Amino acid sequence: MGWTVYILRCGDGTLYTGVTNDLPRRLKAHQTGRGARYTRSRPPVALAYREEVPDKSAALRREIAIKRLSRREKLALIEGKGKRPMEIRPLRETDDRLEVSRIYEESWKSAYRGIVPQAYLDAIPSGLWAANLDQGGRRSLVLEEGGRLVGTACVSPSRWPDRPDYGEVVALYLLPESMGRGYGKALLAAAVEVLARQGFRDILLWVLEENHRARAFYEKRGFRFSGERMEQAVGGKPLGELLYLYHVEE
Repeated sequence: MGWTVYILRCGDGTLYTGVTNDLPRRLKAHQTGRGARYTRSRPPVALAYREEVPDKSAALRREIAIKRLSRREKLALIEGKGKRPMEIRPLRETDDRLEVSRIYEESWKSAYRGIVPQAYLDAIPSGLWAANLDQGGRRSLVLEEGGRLVGTACVSPSRWPDRPDYGEVVALYLLPESMGRGYGKALLAAAVEVLARQGFRDILLWVLEENHRARAFYEKRGFRFSGERMEQAVGGKPLGELLYLYHVEE
């Protein structure tokens, strides 16, 4: 059974966020005074927003993320749902670079757990990637959902002298709570499209050898392992990286 993350609008105008695997039952509990202590003292309550996620773990991560939002951001999420639930667009001058960097940071800490040394992941500072987002020659895309940024990708001409005619997907990351919803597939397709429009018919990217989930993701979408491997140390641990290639059909 799937899980739902929801927001209630309380009688005093405040917003309550919760999770459940049975929304009708939980909503009835809130409305009859048998729900959370917070909502019992603020009747009546009404459902303002709902979001389906695959499992309890994803629901709890998403609940935490929503609770961290300001009231203004929560209202934007509520108002945006149904109008434009998801949009992929170029990074704008007005976008908060720290917010985009946070996507990198949170994704690293989640996706690379057990691969990159934990001490290194724990020490990643806020804003680490912010300064790189406007680096010359690169283009960043963001995935916006309900008024907040939950994914990003970066593309550029190949950085590798032995493949000068290739385009490159430099990075593709999602907030952990936004994974498993088809957003990665859409973001990768958008990144490939940007490179194709720039005239690139061959595209490359590098994937950590131990990141089997990412390798399966790219292979399912037509990328193939080239046989090339390089190694670099991250946090003092040698990590292999594999080169994947993709050809854009005419």
